Amino acid sequence: MEQVNDAAGSKKSLFPIVGLLLFVAGVALGQSWNGRSSRADETLLPAPTPPPKPKTDSEISAEQIEGFKNWYYAHQPTTFSNTYWRGVQIFKCPLDAWIFQEIIHENPPDVLLETGTYKGGSANFFASLFDLEKRGRILTVEIKHYTDKPRHPRITYFTGSSTSDEIFQTFKKFIRPGEKVMVTLDSNHHKEHVLKELQLYSTLVTVGNYLVVEDSIKNPNFPGAKEAVEEFLTSNSNYAADRSREKFGFTTNPNGWLKRVR
Repeated sequence: MEQVNDAAGSKKSLFPIVGLLLFVAGVALGQSWNGRSSRADETLLPAPTPPPKPKTDSEISAEQIEGFKNWYYAHQPTTFSNTYWRGVQIFKCPLDAWIFQEIIHENPPDVLLETGTYKGGSANFFASLFDLEKRGRILTVEIKHYTDKPRHPRITYFTGSSTSDEIFQTFKKFIRPGEKVMVTLDSNHHKEHVLKELQLYSTLVTVGNYLVVEDSIKNPNFPGAKEAVEEFLTSNSNYAADRSREKFGFTTNPNGWLKRVR
């Protein structure tokens, strides 16, 4: 009886050990299966999309400037067409008007030739700057005659085409020997016209002064000034685009602040 009981007791004592071994085997098998399953799932899932590359400061600035340009022209009735200098409407971006002021103060010209008078707002602005410098006069031409232009003793108005020989020769006669000359082109913005103006008036600007091509910005309303500047600079080494004049980021005259360097 004792032998039978001992055998039965030994069998009972094996049950917990067997159970523990089965549990451990089950856990190991489960982990192995889960590993294979997760690896299988990984092969089925698409590769994660890498995070977007951070934009550089220049890329962010370019987008912001382009956004401002679009806003500025989209709201033209309250921006570009709603700018005044001492009560007179002036069709210039205030940022560019400030650059003109800096240029004129740094190296004051004796004569400023302007093509594209329109209603005289810019000429009036330039005359005020010349008053502060106590020197200078403005010769400005417009193909169409507009009445009620601002009157100022420093301004002389002409009517005609800026590219006609008559107007060009008249301008030349008004320039005295030894005078410093600056030019700003703001009339017809088609490439052929601007290029002809550049070829003519570039001969009158004195070294160290500027030939400004206005509205060289990419815009449907200004269809060729940018291209005219690019072509002009490829064949005329007397001028260089002064990009430092674009320091505010936005200008309606990109690459158009041409300084005579020789």
